[in-house]
Formats: sequence, C-alpha cells, structure tokens
Amino acid sequence: MADVPNAYQAWREELVAQTHEVIQRSLRILRENPSADTFVGRKTQEPFPQEEIRYGNP
Repeated sequence: MADVPNAYQAWREELVAQTHEVIQRSLRILRENPSADTFVGRKTQEPFPQEEIRYGNP
C-alpha cells in the first residue's frame, strides 16, 4: 500500500504536465490566429436585417 501515494503523486504530476502543455498550445493557437469578426462592416447602431423587416425602419 505504500506505493499508492507514490502512484497517485505520479499520476497527478503527469496530469498537471499534460494540462500545462494543453494550455500552452491553446495560448499559442489563440495568439497566432486573431479572433474572427463575424460582423465585418456592420455598424453597431444599425439593426440586423430581420429587425428592419419586423420592426420597420425608425
């Protein structure tokens, strides 16, 4: 039973290392790829086209 804490510690260290690697990879991907602008050219004060049809043009 003395190996159980050592096995748990080894598993935990491996899990932390894998998590660290995934976070580093994710950060690198996010830095290299700028976020997409889904509303390119749209002014924030203009309603969506469906809203114009539904509510009229103010």
